Amino acid sequence: MKRSRFITLLLASLMIMSAVFSAAASAAGNYSYALFNRALDSQKYPEEVASDSVYGQRVILNAPFIGVGFCLPTWNRTDSQCTIGVFSWTGDFDNTVKAEPLRELRLDKMQDCATNWIRFPSDPLPAGEYVFAIYDTVNKVGIWRYPMEKSLGYVYMDGAEAQYDLEITVTFTEKPDTPVTQCESVMQVDGTMTPPPAYVIPEDDVLYTRNAYPDTWVAIDGLGRVVPTNEQTGDVRDDKYVGLFYWSWHNDFAGSPPLNVSEFMAKYPEAKNNYNFSKWPTSGTAYFWNEPIFGYYRTVDRWVLRKHAELLAAAGIDVIFFDNTNGTFTWRSSYRAIFDVFEQARKDGVKTPQISYLLPFDPTSSNTRTQLEMIYTDIYRPG
Repeated sequence: MKRSRFITLLLASLMIMSAVFSAAASAAGNYSYALFNRALDSQKYPEEVASDSVYGQRVILNAPFIGVGFCLPTWNRTDSQCTIGVFSWTGDFDNTVKAEPLRELRLDKMQDCATNWIRFPSDPLPAGEYVFAIYDTVNKVGIWRYPMEKSLGYVYMDGAEAQYDLEITVTFTEKPDTPVTQCESVMQVDGTMTPPPAYVIPEDDVLYTRNAYPDTWVAIDGLGRVVPTNEQTGDVRDDKYVGLFYWSWHNDFAGSPPLNVSEFMAKYPEAKNNYNFSKWPTSGTAYFWNEPIFGYYRTVDRWVLRKHAELLAAAGIDVIFFDNTNGTFTWRSSYRAIFDVFEQARKDGVKTPQISYLLPFDPTSSNTRTQLEMIYTDIYRPG
């Protein structure tokens, strides 16, 4: 009887040891692979993911995997939130992220630049083509962008394709001989394009039939300045155009507290020329020389954009230029909102200005090429 109990206990112990050994062996067999090149840390830079945007890294993985880690900056905020998800690639980005995610995790009280993991050790996903996405952000959340070296994939910003890597790490169930395979671009640009003919406004267009004739208005502002009349300026000259810079990146600092520098300097005159003055904010602040007439708005606020459209039209502005001179930032969520609002304004008889872009100044820069491809594929390409 005692011998039987001993054998039973021995077998049970062996089974437990076998299970522990198998789990340990399985854990030991896991292999983490960075989809970015850590040696290029000096070249990485952060980009904020707007609350209405979806950013994703597309990649082809050659082995089953059980986890994905996203390193996400919050600019020292601890109240940021976002969702990270794993999607099966369906052939284009928009339809991919509209589908049900295979894995998803909501993050709150995020830590700046921490690696946030979705783990599924008991239910691995097979080798295949995936998108690892960041979306539904609250307050300030971003991604780290690296030059494309390792992922062999593409990054998508609300559908616009770009060639670089995000700071994402994948855990495979075992070390594959070749972790990733080159993705094929879905937005090929061959370098040739025939510009369409210039648009000519029909004579019976609403822009003419509903003309409010703002060039006949007279006005005096709060400082007593008088708007010049035709007597001072003369008639409109066909060979002269008026353009303005228009900053479309006022959406990027959403969630950052604004600082009115005029009010700050009036309160702390000793701060002038003193970089180390103790009252200057240290991080996570957007600086304004004064409060805009429409408040500290975002360039996705359609009410404000409509007001801008009407004011620019009334002033006779022919063209506005977006400032895209930093890296590969195109501020897509903003320009999409601006296009929509200006298009509707034109349908309502508001003669909104034309829109163009000022890109990085170096024509040989890879940033310039990347932006050209992103803008072309998202806006200008046929279809």
